[in-house]
Amino acid sequence: MPPVLEVRIADHPLDLLPGLVEALRTPLEEPLGNVFASDRVVVPSLGVRRWLQRRLSHELGSTGLNDGVVANIEFPFPGTLRWMILRAAAAAEPGETGGPAAVEDDPWQEDRLVWSVLEVLQGPANGLDARLFSTDGTSLAARAQSIASLFDGYDVHRSGMVRAWIDGSDDGPSDGSIPNDQAWQPELFRRVHAVIERRHGVSLLPSQRLAAALAAVRTGDLRVAGAGDEVLPSRLSVFGQSIWGGDTGPVLTALAQQCHITAFVPSPSAATSLRLAAATTFRAPADSLTWSFPRVIPGADRAGDRSGDGAVPDAGAPALAWTGVEPLDPVVDQPLLVSWGRRPLETALLLGSGGVEPLLVTSGSVIQSGSVLDALRSGIRSGRVARGVSSGSVEPDRSLQVHGAPGRTRQVEVLRDVICDLLEHGLDRADGTRVRIDESDIAVVCHQLDEFAPLIGSVWGPPANGPSTPTSTPTPTPTPTPTPTPVADGDEAFTPTLRYSLVDRTARQSNPVLDGLMALLDLVGGRMERSEVLDLLSMQAVSNRFDLGPDERELLSNWVDEAGVRWGLDGAHRHRLAALPEDFDLGTWAAGLRQLAAGVASGETLRLAVVPGSAAAPADEFDLALGTTAITTVSDGQVQAATRVIDAVCSLAAVVERLSSAGNLPVSEWRTLVTDCAEQLLAADRFADWQILKVDELLRGLEEASGGPTGSGSDDGSRTEIEISLGDVRRLIGSSAQRTTVRADLGIGSIAIARPSQLAGVPYRVVCVLGLDAGALPVGGRSGDDLALTSPLVGDRDVRSEARAELLAALTTATDAVVVSFTSHDIRTGADVPRSAVLDELLEALAAAGVDPDRLVQIHSRQPYDPVNFPAEGTPSPDDPAASPRRSYDVQAQRAAAVVRNRRDGEPSETDDGPFVAAPLDWELGGSLQLEDLHRFYESPPERFLRDRLAVSLPGSGGSSGTSAAELPLALEALGEALFGRALLGAAVAAGSFDALRYDDVDRPPDLVQRVVELTAAQGALPPPAVAAPEVHRIAEEVASLAEAALAAGHQPRPSTSVQIDVAVPVPGAAGGGCQLVGVIRNCVPPSPDGVPGREVVEFVRPGPSRLLAAAIDLLVLTVEDPDTSWRSLLVTRGAKGASRETHSLAVIGSSASERRDAAVGALGSILEQYIRGQRLPLLWFPQTSAAYAWGSDDQRRRQDASKKWGNPSATNPFTVGESLLPVNQLLFGVLDFDDLLAAGDPGSRFVDEVDRSWGALQAVIRGLPGSGGGS
Repeated sequence: MPPVLEVRIADHPLDLLPGLVEALRTPLEEPLGNVFASDRVVVPSLGVRRWLQRRLSHELGSTGLNDGVVANIEFPFPGTLRWMILRAAAAAEPGETGGPAAVEDDPWQEDRLVWSVLEVLQGPANGLDARLFSTDGTSLAARAQSIASLFDGYDVHRSGMVRAWIDGSDDGPSDGSIPNDQAWQPELFRRVHAVIERRHGVSLLPSQRLAAALAAVRTGDLRVAGAGDEVLPSRLSVFGQSIWGGDTGPVLTALAQQCHITAFVPSPSAATSLRLAAATTFRAPADSLTWSFPRVIPGADRAGDRSGDGAVPDAGAPALAWTGVEPLDPVVDQPLLVSWGRRPLETALLLGSGGVEPLLVTSGSVIQSGSVLDALRSGIRSGRVARGVSSGSVEPDRSLQVHGAPGRTRQVEVLRDVICDLLEHGLDRADGTRVRIDESDIAVVCHQLDEFAPLIGSVWGPPANGPSTPTSTPTPTPTPTPTPTPVADGDEAFTPTLRYSLVDRTARQSNPVLDGLMALLDLVGGRMERSEVLDLLSMQAVSNRFDLGPDERELLSNWVDEAGVRWGLDGAHRHRLAALPEDFDLGTWAAGLRQLAAGVASGETLRLAVVPGSAAAPADEFDLALGTTAITTVSDGQVQAATRVIDAVCSLAAVVERLSSAGNLPVSEWRTLVTDCAEQLLAADRFADWQILKVDELLRGLEEASGGPTGSGSDDGSRTEIEISLGDVRRLIGSSAQRTTVRADLGIGSIAIARPSQLAGVPYRVVCVLGLDAGALPVGGRSGDDLALTSPLVGDRDVRSEARAELLAALTTATDAVVVSFTSHDIRTGADVPRSAVLDELLEALAAAGVDPDRLVQIHSRQPYDPVNFPAEGTPSPDDPAASPRRSYDVQAQRAAAVVRNRRDGEPSETDDGPFVAAPLDWELGGSLQLEDLHRFYESPPERFLRDRLAVSLPGSGGSSGTSAAELPLALEALGEALFGRALLGAAVAAGSFDALRYDDVDRPPDLVQRVVELTAAQGALPPPAVAAPEVHRIAEEVASLAEAALAAGHQPRPSTSVQIDVAVPVPGAAGGGCQLVGVIRNCVPPSPDGVPGREVVEFVRPGPSRLLAAAIDLLVLTVEDPDTSWRSLLVTRGAKGASRETHSLAVIGSSASERRDAAVGALGSILEQYIRGQRLPLLWFPQTSAAYAWGSDDQRRRQDASKKWGNPSATNPFTVGESLLPVNQLLFGVLDFDDLLAAGDPGSRFVDEVDRSWGALQAVIRGLPGSGGGS
């Protein structure tokens, strides 16, 4: 086979595939000289490689049998060819080329070049800008990586400039000058060159060695291809690379002197590419390392452009033109080709510059269906705007869909519905045939995949290739996609599950051990905040190491809350970070561990039986064992879980201390240290030892790149290593982990999801572009220090243009349909979100092709359960492209939409017969009811209905502190004040005296108060002592006043008992006619000659109707249990404001035991009847509003007070409060003002009726309740 370079160019990759198949079949008739030599097919991405392997496995078998295999074919990337030639040159003349003995050890490779730059940056500035050598704001490794990338690019694309720098001339690109702010680059390059020459003995740059090697290849002095042990076989294919760099052509041309090279180049417009190649007048020298020439657009001001794609042409310039290229006639004016296709079209300019005439491969692999997508592609391929076509003259169809949705999550939901629609209905072609779409025919490209991947997982479910599955594991055969079914009575409907694979995952995303290691390194050096530590401990590799399951994670969450852990390992760690006193460790992990360990050591029986400081447990005995350590609640069943949590946190603390105190170390020592720490804290999944091996491989690669233990030589001949900091290690490992990608796994029978760069040029029937929003596409991507930006050349890297070229490739390679989604509205305000520039360009191109963008773009509603997403029967089906209804396949949303539709129409239906439920739910009271459940019910009956009957919990239902969980409290907040006050009151009651609560010296509280201060502070509820002292004194005074009020009401500090309750209560309408009420009533004073028996509660809390109602219910139960005793219920609390108090002394009416019992039984029956109703449907009963209405002295006062508690739901004031604004009430009953509330419900179950069943029944039989006439 004679050596030759052949370039074939086509509009679609499928048109090029037969040529590649024929080239690879040739060995069957014309074998290579070396029977063991592999064929080489150079590919631009992992996605193209994997797609080619699959397609070739179907094409390389016997004709028509579809039974081929892909064997002995390698698929390298284009950049490897350059290093293959250098490797051959080094092997031919080792040590005599001015280069390394082996290319693998070349210190000019970018990952190794970092270390030479780092060594220079660790040395003296010696006249250079001192900011280069500073670590302020960044690590030296980060700066070294940036500079190494810059110098590597110069050597490839501006080799003449860096050669001049070595010779001592500070020339800029294209022989220009260097800006003053970049004058440091030539001298720094010379210093790096000197370090490499001294350390490694390499004097020549890779570009210099490559120029000599290519010259030797062209003359035949260096054999790199053919028979024997050469680097390359006698034939080489380059497939799918639509964007060439300036250095690609010279390498292929030189190799073509020794082997047959065929380049299969897809182009958005092959005809335009051929015209541009022929029109290029610039000719590169035969021995040049690049075919590039200045990227100058006629009529443009270059000085103002630093984006890398040249300047923008003025209004009079041709639509697509370069200096050095003859004007095309007719001009290329198709807007998408001009805007998005500039970079792939520059490949044709490079071919023309190198004197290569590409061959046009005629189109025919893709069937033209006459769709909107075909019309748009026809214009792109011709390079011409359609003439005589007006916007709206072409009917939109389903081949090109644009969907706008509010927010990213809604975009993912909409895309799922669109894909389900395509899977169910397929696509119609102009000839009347219908194309069936399978999941393997669909690709989703997303520029912001890291942000969208979690949302895809939450909406679509887990991927087929989960993060713990090695990519080498075969994917199981997929199950058929279920056809979405409508919701019907008695039918089991379901939401379809889409099978998908994430293609381009980084090593960190696919390896839990590496992910855990990176999270650990990110944590070290920080504040060890609770959220960060909890996130680390919940990671998969940490859970594997310490066997942390759901029980341990629940205990961990409860523990950090109860112990008040905020940040910092201990006092010393916090002192280093914030200069806080070393002995102040409250809120640290060490203090929290003491509390958890005390909870394990004390035991459940001891902890629940006695109170520290009480007569039963003298304070000095507890001091001997625990000191002032607060005790975290740990049940006997949680002891093993607690020990595992303690082990995990202690191990983490030890690892963090080792890493943070390591200082600067050689890389070899860092490898040992990091490996030891990873083994101590992390473990791989079962049967997944490859996860650990990959981490070791990454660390070994880092050590090898640095030069290893036999690194640089000093002036005295000794061997030393570069020492780096933990920040450098973190940066270097992170960059390597991010750069290393696993093998692309397109899945079997699944949707491929990847960034556009991985799937550009891979043909799919349907390509979906997810999240085409403003800011999604990169706008620069090159360093501002890059001198190449001042004089851009054709073929230079341009991230902005290449991102648009990838979008154009999605349009031109999708065979049947393209779907685009974008953010249409702000999810918080509902305001319109401006469309991205690329989306506007697409819509303008469609308008030029005759499609009305307003009819094409579909804007979706904010909520998935909007009825518009579920068209009624009779609505035109998706087969009608002009009236394709939006359809959702979310079954749960469909049920919710039915309720919304019926409410809007005002029609009662099977799902809307009452305020929230169709009819009272089936529920019967069992044989017994716990008294505690009855108490919880009256805290909020609507919320209990959602929780107990529907298993629904709304966010924000619980209170929260105003202090961030990661910050130490700097003031005594409401929750901390209540916690301390209750603890202080409890300690005084246990001690049997309130005298110790009053003291004069704020800074010297009595022992009892000081003990409670220390225990409460240990829980993280108090600010530092200097801040807390005045507040502690105030609260102690208030507690003493509260105690005095209780004593005045007849309360005596004396031992209390618990009364076991087991009473039968007749309940109207209950199954069996009644209920057995069981439970325990605590804080009861038994009958005695010197006191009144009953329940006595003194609490340091603000008053609430639910507490008073619970006290009244307990009084009724005690009366039914023992009617012979005249029980009372005493409740003493803080007042509504300030230091005021409230006292309620309750008693059941009746002068005899039978009268008291009958009254109590009747009221309890009404209470229990309401409880049963509240389990069947939501009650119009609200703690504050119902109490205010019941306690009013007359009807006017009732309405006035209750209306204030209910609030105005229509008020625009953000500080409006009231129970009408609670989410649970608005969900169950809608937005109601107070008059609507009084009128809501059916007769017998309205708001007033529910008040009478509870408060009315209690007021009728209990003296002392507000509104009962007994006073309080």
